[in-house]
Formats: sequence, structure tokens, C-alpha cells
Amino acid sequence: MRFGTLTLPACLLLGLAPVAVQAQTSPHIPALAVGVTAGTFGVGPEVTYRVNRTIGVRAGASFLKASRGIQSDGVQYQGDLKLSSWGMMVDVYPFRGHFRMSAGLRVNQGTRLNMTATPAGPTTIGNTTYTPAQIGNLSGTVRIADVAPVVTIGWAGGLTKGVKFGFDVGAMLSGSPNMREISASNSAITAADVNAQKDKINRELGKVSVYPVVQASLGYAF
Repeated sequence: MRFGTLTLPACLLLGLAPVAVQAQTSPHIPALAVGVTAGTFGVGPEVTYRVNRTIGVRAGASFLKASRGIQSDGVQYQGDLKLSSWGMMVDVYPFRGHFRMSAGLRVNQGTRLNMTATPAGPTTIGNTTYTPAQIGNLSGTVRIADVAPVVTIGWAGGLTKGVKFGFDVGAMLSGSPNMREISASNSAITAADVNAQKDKINRELGKVSVYPVVQASLGYAF
């Protein structure tokens, strides 16, 4: 049977061609992706699940260790930072594309900054000046909120299978960091001076109320 100059098989192939193209280019929903994320939270695994064109969820953990010198109120400390946290985010894609707005929670119970000072000369601790022999070592631990909300905006890979890249910027509303513990190895330093030194450090830490979030991710969607 012919239709004009086309045979029936040819007409069927032409009719099915748009369907085949649509099947190849249609969004892959739901889309599960696994990968790695790196940034101000640290480095670690991340799992993303795109429920539909407008909603997605993410879960991940991050870890990092770093050391550097820190000066506070004239005292030079060695700072050893340990980032260890995990969290979940809900992603909203308002334009049903790559741009997303996200909110979630971060658990930071493993994150801390250990500070240790071993002065080489006379140093004022609290309200008294001590010699190095009297001080010995002064050490303390700074922590942030155990659980804190996070808000970000970002860009994510599309709804197809394959390698995906993502990027997010925002803030963790953790409040000011706080030195919860401080101690001196030599009993020559009075408890009042140790506590006064902790208060001075916390006043400096109080100038920071949010933790910046800058994270990039690389993964594969199935």
C-alpha cells in the first residue's frame, strides 16, 4: 500500500521517529547520583536523589584536617582544625533546570579546633603576666553548634545519566564558635586567669556568627 509516494513501512518509520528521539532525550527521573564533594565543609561522599523536575534531596559527609598558627590577645597558638560533619539538604529547582535553592541541617559534633600555646617569653594570661616556666602549655578546644541549619543556592547537573558537576554557595547558621574548654599544664596560673583568657578568646570568636559554605561536587547519575 502506498500513500502518495511513500510506502506504508516508510510512513510507520517516520511516525515513530519523533517518539524515538523523545525517548533518547527525555529527562531521567528519578535520578540517583553518587559522588564526592569538596569545600569549606571538607571532603567526602555525597548521594543525590532527584525526585522530579523541581525537588531533590542530598545526603553527605565531609572530613578534613589542617594546622596553622593562630594569634589571640597577644598569645600565639598552634591551631589543629578537624572538620567532621554530615547532613541532609532539600533542593528546590524553581525553573525545573540546573539552578537550585537548598536548605537543610548539618551535624557538627566531630568538628573542633584544638589550640595549644607554649610561650617562649613573658606572656599575659587573663590579667597576669607569667613567665614561660610558670605557664607551661595552655590548651583549649573551640567548637561550633552541634546541629545547625544550612541555606545555599547552586547549580547541578541535568536529569540525564552520566557524569555530573555541582556547585553551591551559602551559609551555615551555626552562631559564634565557642571555646568550651581551656586548661594550663602548670598550676602556677590561677583558675581566674585561665577563665579570663577563655572569655577574651570567646569575645574575639563572637565577631563571627555564620560559617561560609562553598562546596563543589562531582558524581555519576544512574
